[in-house]
Amino acid sequence: MKPVYFFLAILGLASGKKNITITDPDFSLLSNETYWKEWKPPIPSKTIWRTENRKILRNNEPFYIKGVNLNGIESNCIAPLGLWDNTIAYYLDFMQDNKFNSLRLPVSYEVMADLNKPIGQCVNADHNLRGGMPVGDLIQYILDESMKRKIYVLVDLHTIGGTITPDPWTSSVSEEMVITAWVNFMIRFGKHPALFAIEIKNEPHGLISMNEFTTHCAKVIYNIMNNVPEYQGLFVISGVEYHGSAWGGSFGSDKPSSSFQGLDHPNGLCLVGLVDRYVLNPHVYGTSVRGEGVIWEAHKENPAWESFYGFLSESDSHWRNAVILVTEYGGFMKEGSTDRAYYEAWLKWHLGKGYTAGGYHWTFNGEFSGDTGGLIEKGKVNDYKVDFCNRLTPNPSF
Repeated sequence: MKPVYFFLAILGLASGKKNITITDPDFSLLSNETYWKEWKPPIPSKTIWRTENRKILRNNEPFYIKGVNLNGIESNCIAPLGLWDNTIAYYLDFMQDNKFNSLRLPVSYEVMADLNKPIGQCVNADHNLRGGMPVGDLIQYILDESMKRKIYVLVDLHTIGGTITPDPWTSSVSEEMVITAWVNFMIRFGKHPALFAIEIKNEPHGLISMNEFTTHCAKVIYNIMNNVPEYQGLFVISGVEYHGSAWGGSFGSDKPSSSFQGLDHPNGLCLVGLVDRYVLNPHVYGTSVRGEGVIWEAHKENPAWESFYGFLSESDSHWRNAVILVTEYGGFMKEGSTDRAYYEAWLKWHLGKGYTAGGYHWTFNGEFSGDTGGLIEKGKVNDYKVDFCNRLTPNPSF
C-alpha cells in the first residue's frame, strides 16, 4: 500500500477544485490566426504531442498506438471492473508484456465533477487500493503506474448519470456544468506526463449534428486551455451517429459525401492555433454489437466506412490529413462468424486508406462487456483478438 494515495485528500489536494470561470469563446476571434500566434501557452512538459499527415507525433516523431479500454470508473463501482480478482498491476503488466502502449480510461461526468467521490468496495484484490478512497487518488495511481511502464493514457467522458447520453449534456446536467467538470479534472491531471489525450464526449448519437457537437468541443477546449495552458496533449473528437453508423461512428453528418460540415463550420473546431492537436475518432462495431444486418457494410463496392469517415481523405480541406484514431472497436469475433468477417474486411480497408495511427480494443476483461467479450475472457487470453490488435498496429511505439 502506498499511503500517498490515501492522504492526498487530507492534504486538500485530491479534488483539484478551485474557483473556475467558464466563458463562451468569441468564435470570430478564435478563427483569426493572428490571435493564436499571440496566444502562446507555456510549454513545461518534456513530451509534446501533435499531429501531422495522419500521424500522431510525440516530440516530432511518429507514435503508433496499440491500445485497449479498461472500463469501470464510469460504472457504479467507480473503479476498473475486475479488481476483486486482479490488480491494476496485472492489467498493466499484461499490456507491457504484449506490447500495448496506451490505455483508454472511461470516466463519468460525476467523477470529473467530484474527484473526492469515494470508490466502491470492489477493489479487494489490489492492496494498493481500498474501497472508499477518493476516485481522484485512484486515477492518480493508474496514471503513475502506467507511466512507470511507458503506457500513455487517454481519458474520455463516457457517461452522464450512468448512461451514454445522445448529447454532451442533459436536462439535469447543463453544458456549463460539463465544461466545468472537464476543467476541474484537467486542473488536477492536465500536467501528468501519462495523460496524452482527452476525448471530449463518448459516442454522440441520435439527432445531434456534427456542427452542434464540434461547437461544444470548441467550448470545452477553449476553457481547458484558458485554465490549464500547460496541457500539451491531444484533443480527441468523436463522430456522431449518421446513416446507420455505430454511435459516434460517422463524420458525415448533415451531408453524406465529401462535405464535412462539422469541422469547417464557422462555430465548429475553428481554433486554428490548436488544429495540429485534433484527432478524429470514429467508433467501429460489427454484427455482435449492431446485429447481423450490418454485414452489408463490409461487402458493398464502396464499403460504408467510406461514407462514415473515409471520405475525409478525399476532401479538399485540412481534414484530408487528419489523424483517425479508433478508440473503440471489438466484438466476439468468433471463428466463422459474420462478426469476424466484418472486422477482417474493415481492417483491410482501414489500413488500405493509410490510417495507421492505431486504436483501442473494447474491452480488456470480457466478463464485463456482454456484446463484445474482451482480450481476456474468464482468465484466458483471446489469442485471435490480441493478434488483431497486432495487425492494426504492427509496430507500436515506445
